[in-house]
Amino acid sequence: MSSFFIVNYFRLLALLVLLGCSHVPASITREVQPIMNLSKTSSNAASVSWGKQVSGLRLGLSPDGGLVELHLQNVGTAPLEVLSHVNAGDIHLDWYTLHLTDEKGNTRKLKLVDERDKSGIVRAHLEPGGSIQHQVNVGVWATHSINGTKPLAAGTYKLYAVYEVEPGRNSWSGRLEAGPIMLTVSQTSP
Repeated sequence: MSSFFIVNYFRLLALLVLLGCSHVPASITREVQPIMNLSKTSSNAASVSWGKQVSGLRLGLSPDGGLVELHLQNVGTAPLEVLSHVNAGDIHLDWYTLHLTDEKGNTRKLKLVDERDKSGIVRAHLEPGGSIQHQVNVGVWATHSINGTKPLAAGTYKLYAVYEVEPGRNSWSGRLEAGPIMLTVSQTSP
């Protein structure tokens, strides 16, 4: 009887993957990727390094243990449609980049996208005061092929974030920057 449930579990899992459902258990995906949360206010708003608002939207950056959290918040008076992420099995953050500067002044830009065959753009409707957050494992993203597969060396980094959307996507468009925050890597990242 237990094999019946296992077979059906994997059939359901395959169906969810084919449908592009982002609710596939993390234990099945190849790694835990950024998480999107919709909220009226950020749970750790005091530790967020906010950038300047542009057309009612601002970008924030905060440490979250071994991860960093990216925040988009509607600080305007009208609702906004924003491009949140791309669902490609894993979550890709096409419109975000991270910029790291080490203690020697060396800089590195990380893109938060990867190779994909199928994908779907996920938009978020933000009422005034509303926000979305994505958690990012900077060490994991540093090792993706688009970022040169080179792990982050141990040390302290100044970390900046950019969110940039070109016009013509039926959503908010412009360029936002946030940071810096300090990111400490205690050993070479994975």
